[in-house]
Amino acid sequence: MESTLNPTLDAHDTRILAELQKDARLTMAELGRRVHLSQPAVTERVKKLEAAGVISGYRATVNLGKRKRSKYHVYQSAL
Repeated sequence: MESTLNPTLDAHDTRILAELQKDARLTMAELGRRVHLSQPAVTERVKKLEAAGVISGYRATVNLGKRKRSKYHVYQSAL
């Protein structure tokens, strides 16, 4: 990657992003094994991708069908 303003992604960065999209809960060691880099190298690259805004966050997807509650409240706020 070149700079945090306009990052250039190489093949390793692209593979890291693909693996994190599949499973963002991977340890850095496992991610490193999957993309054939050391854990410190992967950690550094992920931090740079986060700093550059390429990775903007991590989310949990909730399967509402698995919840035991029968009523749900949805709140919407206007900005």
